[in-house]
Amino acid sequence: MSRPTKQADPLEPERHQCARVEVSSNHSRDRGSTMNVTTYGLDLAKRVFQVHWVEPETGELKRKALARAEVSASQAVLSLHRMRAQLVKIRTMQGYQVRSLTYEFGVVAPKSWRALLAQVAPLLADPTRCPVRELVRVELLNQLEGLRTLTARIDALERQIGGWQRREEECQRLAAIPGVGRLTATAVVATVADARGFRSGREFAAFLGLVPRQSGTGGRVKLLGISKRGDPYLRTLLIHGARSVLRSQSRANRVMDPWLRGVLSRRPKNVAIVALANKMARTIWALMAHGRTFDENWSRTATPAPAVS
Repeated sequence: MSRPTKQADPLEPERHQCARVEVSSNHSRDRGSTMNVTTYGLDLAKRVFQVHWVEPETGELKRKALARAEVSASQAVLSLHRMRAQLVKIRTMQGYQVRSLTYEFGVVAPKSWRALLAQVAPLLADPTRCPVRELVRVELLNQLEGLRTLTARIDALERQIGGWQRREEECQRLAAIPGVGRLTATAVVATVADARGFRSGREFAAFLGLVPRQSGTGGRVKLLGISKRGDPYLRTLLIHGARSVLRSQSRANRVMDPWLRGVLSRRPKNVAIVALANKMARTIWALMAHGRTFDENWSRTATPAPAVS
């Protein structure tokens, strides 16, 4: 006996078969009745995003449809970032493989894909002085040529990301922060639609996993390593940017920031780098949430940043 087939209701709106509801907390403030909510549900469909929420004052259930075109620009930029990150990972893996294989034949190369192209490629191209067997030498040359192709594709993606950055005023304001380049600025702007959704800069840093984990009992709190929760890609970009700032300010002809010098005098180098990345995240939040431009003298005229103990 066959089961009766359920007839589709012509009045029911079309939805995706695999649509799901995600619930999250919203910490927005002073943005009007349509967005001043504490909890929302997001229904993901093929063509639209259906947002559901409850008005805290009246208890009324409301919903709003958002077309995918409204967020397509941010999604496109983040897609470019994902493709670039994948290509960088492939280039790193391929470079390690070529270096390890040539090392087995007595060819020692520095730890850099640029060094492989500059030093190992000419050696492999000359069969008269190359110690690598002919059976492997040609394929290693093809691998190095693949490194050049990957680098060209990465450079093309970065140019596209840079073009979007030049068109976005907010990206240009963030790029003025030391250690925040075009990759970090575009990734943050594309990921964080409204920084006012975070109540403070520390909450934004916690969203990126740049705050220490806490453990303790009886009123005694012990600070551990960073939580590493949230967005690992943004956290990685900020830490790399902080490392570049430290390297730049450590030069003999540069003057190091007093706050950074104080952290380095008390904590190890990597801890100071993460602390600087945390400070950069708070600065990014301040610029985005309050519409400010970066001022390197702000910390001298305002309340100093909290010290890292």
